[in-house]
Amino acid sequence: SARAALGSAQDALTRVSRVVTEETPSIRRILANARLASEQLKLTTIEVRSQPWRLLYQPSLKERETEDLYDAARSYASAASDLRAASESLEAAAGGTGSAGPAGEAATDPRLTDPRLDELTAQLAEAMKNFRASEQRLLDMLIKQRGK
Repeated sequence: SARAALGSAQDALTRVSRVVTEETPSIRRILANARLASEQLKLTTIEVRSQPWRLLYQPSLKERETEDLYDAARSYASAASDLRAASESLEAAAGGTGSAGPAGEAATDPRLTDPRLDELTAQLAEAMKNFRASEQRLLDMLIKQRGK
C-alpha cells in the first residue's frame, strides 16, 4: 500500500507541476493585477476622502460619452490581456512545438497529447472572440466620437 500511495503522490505532483507550468503566466498576471487593484483602491479612497461630494455628482452627456469611451478602451485592454494569458498558457502546455529532432524529424513531446490542450485551445478561441468584439466596440465608439 505504501508503493501505491507513493505512486499516487507522484501522479498528483506531476499533475500539479503541469498545471503550474501552464498557469505561471496567469499567476504572474493575477499578482500584478492584485497589486494594481490595491493601488487603485488606495487612490480612490484618497480621492473620496478629499472630495466626498463627487460621489453625488451627476455627469453631463459629454462626460458620460467620454466615460463610455474609456469603458470600451478598458474592455479592449482586458480582452487583450485575457488573449495573451490564454495564448501563453497554451504555449506553456505545448512546450516544444516546432522543434525538430535529429534528421529533421519533428520531436515528439508527450505534453502535446495532453487532453487539457483541447480545453486551452477552446479558451484561446473564446478569448480571441471576446478580443474581436471589444475591439469592434472600441472602434465603433471612436468613430462615433470622431463624427461629433
